[in-house]
This record gives sequence, structure tokens and C-alpha cells, in this order.
Amino acid sequence: MAGLPADTLAPIVGAAQSAATEHDWAIAVLARLAGRLGDRTALDEVIAIWERIGACFERACTLHLSPVRRAEAIDEFAALAVPPPA
Repeated sequence: MAGLPADTLAPIVGAAQSAATEHDWAIAVLARLAGRLGDRTALDEVIAIWERIGACFERACTLHLSPVRRAEAIDEFAALAVPPPA
């Protein structure tokens, strides 16, 4: 789906969200995608989901998408001993 315009991607994400209501990982991935499309509230929600299910790397990647939480992301990547995304 990378490279698709937001107006094309939004209906696809909406359909997938309705199908993923019982799977935390899928919910989080779709919410992160919504965040990448500009929904900053979705990023905050997905960070909480990753934290709840113990997905530390995914949480760090999502933190990195938020300019105001990027420093927190860098700390998380350091704790995981992996470099942050370029």
C-alpha cells in the first residue's frame, strides 16, 4: 500500500479496520497507518496498544512518527539496542 494516495488508501483502511476489531495487533497496525495519514490522535492510541500488548519495537517505531515524542523513541531504540529509522 506504500505509495498509494491518501484518498485511495483511506477506504481500504476503513474496510480493514472493521474486519480487525478483535485482533490487537491488526488494530494497532491500522491505527498507525491512520496516524501516518495525519491522524495524530490515532498515533497516541496505537502507542498505548503497543504498550499494552508488549510490542516494544513497534511502540518505538510509532513514537518515532510523532515529532513531539521522537526523543522518547530514540531512548526506546537505545534500550532495545537497535538503530532508529533513518
